[in-house]
Amino acid sequence: MNIYDVSEHAGVSIATVSRVLNGNPNVSEKTRDKVLKVMDDLGYTPNVFARGLGLNTMQTIGIMCSDSSDPYLAGAIYYLERGLRSHNYDAILCCTGYDLDAKQKYFDLLRSKRVDAIILAGSKFVEMRPKDNAYITEAASELPIMLVNGYLEGDNIYSTTTMQPCTAPLPSFCRRAGNVSSIFTPAIPTAGSTSWKATRMP
Repeated sequence: MNIYDVSEHAGVSIATVSRVLNGNPNVSEKTRDKVLKVMDDLGYTPNVFARGLGLNTMQTIGIMCSDSSDPYLAGAIYYLERGLRSHNYDAILCCTGYDLDAKQKYFDLLRSKRVDAIILAGSKFVEMRPKDNAYITEAASELPIMLVNGYLEGDNIYSTTTMQPCTAPLPSFCRRAGNVSSIFTPAIPTAGSTSWKATRMP
């Protein structure tokens, strides 16, 4: 079952079916309802990846952490996922361990999934040698990167600190090829602070 079958059964063009799938407003309510009914009758489930290509967003954020059994990281991931869901974003979680090669492998895996942005949760993703951070700074030219409890300077890289107790927005954090959204960092309790402050790095 594919978009061509839906088009044939609904008696509309493939372009019209595509517009319905992508939420395009230039479709009459009558036509939209007819196409949706045909999809339901046929049991058609849109290909999320194909739809994402059409919309230029997968509505998905990659999250990496070194150790999900760490109570702090587990809590951070919980609040991050909850915040993303409130903005209609899904999350893909990768637990990398502490080996640099493994971190780079999972980072590349998330990029291959065409996620809209990547969040690095925890301080273990910033290496002492600049060359070991190159995979992050270079990727930031293509998608936003956020470090939770870490600092790395670079364009399109966002970092968080616990120096001031406030919750700040990350403007355009989920920007990808013209798709602009805002995500608010949720308050993540820590031992020394009650919330995070998001800082845009120049």
